[in-house]
Amino acid sequence: MANIKLKINFEKALKQAEELENIAKEIENVAKVDLEDSFNSISRNWTGENSNNYIKKGVKVKEDIKKTAKNLKETAEAIREIVRRDKEAEEAAERIAQERSYSK
Repeated sequence: MANIKLKINFEKALKQAEELENIAKEIENVAKVDLEDSFNSISRNWTGENSNNYIKKGVKVKEDIKKTAKNLKETAEAIREIVRRDKEAEEAAERIAQERSYSK
C-alpha cells in the first residue's frame, strides 16, 4: 500500500515539474514577444527622454522576468532530481528488505 502512495506522489511531483516548465515557457514568451511588441510600439508612438527611460525600465523588468523563468526551470529540474533520487532510495530499501527477509 505504501508503495502505491509513494509512486502517486512521484507522479504528482513530476507533473508539477512539468507545469513549472510550461509556466516558464509562457513567461519567456511574454518577455520575448509581448514586451518587445510593447517596446516597439512605445518607440514608434512616444519620443523623447521619458520614452527612453520608460523603455530602459521595461528592459530591466524583461530581464527580471527571464530570470524568473530560468529559476522556474531550475526548480522543475530540482524536483525531477529529487524524484529520481527518492525512487533510487526506495528501490534500494526494497532490495535490502527483501535480502533481509530471505536471509532469515
